[in-house]
Amino acid sequence: MKILIASLQVSLSGSKGHLHPAVELALEAKRKGHEVAILPLPSSLGEEDTLQLQRANIQYISPPSLPKSIIKTPNELAQLAVDSAQVYLAYSSFLIEPIEFQKNEIEKILKEFKPEIILYDLLVYSVPLVGRRLGIPDVGYCSGLKLIAPESLLGLYTEIAKKLTNRRDKIVRSMTDQVHFHHMELLSKNGQFIFAPESLFASEHSKKFKTIFTGALPISKDRSDLKEKLFNLPQDEYVVLSFGSVLDPADFPQITRPIINVCKKIGFKLIVSSKKMAAARALPNHVEAYEYLPITAIITSAQAYIHHGGANSFSEALLLGAKQILIPLTTDQPIQAHYLKKLGAGISIEPRSVNESLMTEAILHLSNKENEVHTFIEKTRQEYQKYSGATTAIDFLEHIISRTIE
Repeated sequence: MKILIASLQVSLSGSKGHLHPAVELALEAKRKGHEVAILPLPSSLGEEDTLQLQRANIQYISPPSLPKSIIKTPNELAQLAVDSAQVYLAYSSFLIEPIEFQKNEIEKILKEFKPEIILYDLLVYSVPLVGRRLGIPDVGYCSGLKLIAPESLLGLYTEIAKKLTNRRDKIVRSMTDQVHFHHMELLSKNGQFIFAPESLFASEHSKKFKTIFTGALPISKDRSDLKEKLFNLPQDEYVVLSFGSVLDPADFPQITRPIINVCKKIGFKLIVSSKKMAAARALPNHVEAYEYLPITAIITSAQAYIHHGGANSFSEALLLGAKQILIPLTTDQPIQAHYLKKLGAGISIEPRSVNESLMTEAILHLSNKENEVHTFIEKTRQEYQKYSGATTAIDFLEHIISRTIE
């Protein structure tokens, strides 16, 4: 079977939470003997991400070029992401604006690669739309939990979708009438994968969009990067702080400063993923900052893993049994905060509530192994590790193709 995976890439090296699912799916497809390629859109992969695919021996198809004015830089995206009035411009820059510039070249790519099926991130429009026009079947996947979340958690996300709807629909419906959206997700008639255990997340609402709970995606050694091998874990007890590949903790001093102070008082080392802090001339002695951290290699041993609530960060932490403190910063991240609280497998704190007292309480609570939260962390970890979501997903694609052939 020949599979094309269309992965969301909002800017150079700005979409690790979307690339990692694509890589895991590609690795499983290769293990099962299928030919597979990853096409990131609308932006190209950065150098490190490209090397990651090369080391994993995964074919990488470069996306069609775009005018420089279309793609936002990671810094521009970060600024827009925390501005509720302007954040829709960030989504427009990678969801809608590139389509007219890329659709013709994408058609050429599909005709040349000749995939039997397209597996696409639900926030990538042009590949499945062109594919449907060419008669290529597709299946979607959601990197997060937006398809199963109660509408009450989608406030800002819903508002963004409303602002984009008219322009989006005008463009996509000129390409094909085979279009159905849930807010900003372009749905597939064959189903949408959710990479989470059904036992923990299923509800009446979750069946609404032909959702298929595959189980969590694994964290394969073949996906690891060179920096993981070069990174040395500290000898002291430590806390990890990361706000993903777009947001930088240095831009949130009202959150980062209390965390720095608390770690010093408690006596924990603080390891921060921050390009800006890594470039700083001087940091407190107990703080180490890096442009990029091999998160999955270091969070299991951390006394606390403080993050922004990105869907991939959340899922990997649950899979590894990390001690999470989730501070949702923008758009869909409150969804992960809601489910973490529901699972009892960590602590969620609203950004405006962060202070030294609350952070001290949260970190000490997680670092105390006698607290009940560790029972829920372990219970959730076991559920997350029961099934490989990648295997379930590729098995389903095989079923779709066999049904098509019949």
